Amino acid sequence: MTENRKNTIINELNYWKKNKMLPEVYCDFLLALYTNMDETEDNKVETSWVNTSSWLKTGELFLLIILLPIALLAVYATLFPPYVKILILFIFILSSIWEIKGFKRRQSMWYNLALAIFLLLIFLLSIVLIDTYLNLIFATHLIIVINFVSWFILGKKLDLKYLQIASIFGILLESLFLFYN
Repeated sequence: MTENRKNTIINELNYWKKNKMLPEVYCDFLLALYTNMDETEDNKVETSWVNTSSWLKTGELFLLIILLPIALLAVYATLFPPYVKILILFIFILSSIWEIKGFKRRQSMWYNLALAIFLLLIFLLSIVLIDTYLNLIFATHLIIVINFVSWFILGKKLDLKYLQIASIFGILLESLFLFYN
């Protein structure tokens, strides 16, 4: 590749990175590819695995992933009073909202995982609320269907196929469960 063409590509990548036209990780990768890992003043690529930012992102992702299992344990495997279970779920939901906003702002690929965990936590909270305060089988089944329908609507609005498919699958499972019970 000619040096002129290579410099043009590097300049474009720096422009994209500066104006956030591509996520920073992609720009860094492409810059490293085109500069053959040469570090210059204009496009210094962080190659150290001891990057504080990456450790924070990894920790943030780890916390997001363990929210759901801890929530399930707190609700179904402990003898906490119902208001404590609801408080724990509410705190986890706020945490997942914070994660969603952070991942969306950074245009991260983990945004969809954060959204899915948020929806599952809302689903779990609604089941706990219905079972705690109403304790009616019909109300539980109704809230399950309402959750799945809201997932479908959200999937349509955000154009997320996996959410639409999961909601249809959930409604079918709930319908089969109601039909055979």
